[in-house]
Amino acid sequence: MATISHHFSYEADAKLFILNNRQLFLSKHEDAVALFEKGISRDKTIADCLIFSRETGLVGIEIKTAHDTKKRLLHQLHDYTKVCDYVYVLLHDAVYAEAKPILDQYPQVGIYCYTEADGNLYAGKLREASYNKHDYRDTLDIMWWTELMNLAKLNAEINHQQVPFKRLHTKRSIENYLLNNYGSAPIKQFYDNVIRGRHDKDKVVKHYEI
Repeated sequence: MATISHHFSYEADAKLFILNNRQLFLSKHEDAVALFEKGISRDKTIADCLIFSRETGLVGIEIKTAHDTKKRLLHQLHDYTKVCDYVYVLLHDAVYAEAKPILDQYPQVGIYCYTEADGNLYAGKLREASYNKHDYRDTLDIMWWTELMNLAKLNAEINHQQVPFKRLHTKRSIENYLLNNYGSAPIKQFYDNVIRGRHDKDKVVKHYEI
């Protein structure tokens, strides 16, 4: 439940609802942080909410309020499912019927519908999210180039290897190097870095404990 001060909630109210209701998306005791308005898929989509968790992984949440339409939902879900382990849509009852044909194309995406009464938001689960199989190169691509390179240096050091700097000119080349040589370790390190607030020192990222 999240208190609102006007007739129809806006996106900020839905974001507050997410922060106050982590149990809808995570288990009870896992460490996690939320980032809002983060670019994914080479910034083709701005994710409303990304939750980074050591246990669950990367959870993406698209918000559709009563003020929104389905206009970009198909494109947005395509990009969320390219990068996230689990994807949810949190949408107002008023837009569910319009969005349902698109949601039916993504059966792995979880659905929470919410309504408003007496100044509060109340959500009900229509469908649980299932694990979304995807290419983890696209997940690593959320990182900045400097962060990817630091991850390459870290893994090379851990494994007593040398980083092949001459072959790592692009983000994709670093992503391929990390996953081909170190498996899932860089993904777990990426999530842990976000949770601990370890970013490029020149980038400002606002975290919300959840």
